Amino acid sequence: MTEVLQANYEGIIGMILVNTVLTLIFRIFVFQKMGIVGLKALVPLFGTYKMTRKLTTERNAWLAVIIIAVQAVYPLNQSFMSMLVILMALLMELYLSHLLSQSFNHGWGFAFGICLFPVVFYAILAFRKKEVFHLLPGAVDRNPEI
Repeated sequence: MTEVLQANYEGIIGMILVNTVLTLIFRIFVFQKMGIVGLKALVPLFGTYKMTRKLTTERNAWLAVIIIAVQAVYPLNQSFMSMLVILMALLMELYLSHLLSQSFNHGWGFAFGICLFPVVFYAILAFRKKEVFHLLPGAVDRNPEI
């Protein structure tokens, strides 16, 4: 019985790894469509900062990085503060996904898709020919080479 459970866990871990690697590869292509060097997608917080800066103001870019970093290091327990940090990180992820979908002329449905199934929706953004990045009106990217 334990061998069967062990095999199931190995299969689940393998699928998670494959999804993560494919999402990162597709994200590299999306970054290139946005005019950002693709390898910056591999650096966790810096990639998020560069993408957010391309989508919104610099203040919001720093806010997104801080919320994601706090959520990554904050201990997960049953406290109210822990739940608040997780909720803030989820809302920030949904906000960034909505901005990304808006910049490729999609709506809220596509934003939810990016949150729930990133490997599929990043692939759509990366490889569809009609997907063209448009800079949003409030976005400021004054230093694109960094």
